[in-house]
Amino acid sequence: MIRTNDGKVLHSTAPDAIVKELHDMSFTPEANDRAFMLASANRILQFSGRKIRTDTTANYVEDLFEYGFLSTDEGPAKPAD
Repeated sequence: MIRTNDGKVLHSTAPDAIVKELHDMSFTPEANDRAFMLASANRILQFSGRKIRTDTTANYVEDLFEYGFLSTDEGPAKPAD
């Protein structure tokens, strides 16, 4: 099970599906998943100084895990490919 840093549970495990699920639950809707990734990465940079890669959904999700924005019940880990 994957959780956001504010306790929401994600049911997806593939990077594309994780991004879609995060986008769908976002309070700041964007036109599409790509725009959501770019906007959220920008907010993360502004508020925490962490640079989140947005070149692929896999890198985006990997960075969210790396910086503690996402975690599993076992702790920070990478999602399934």
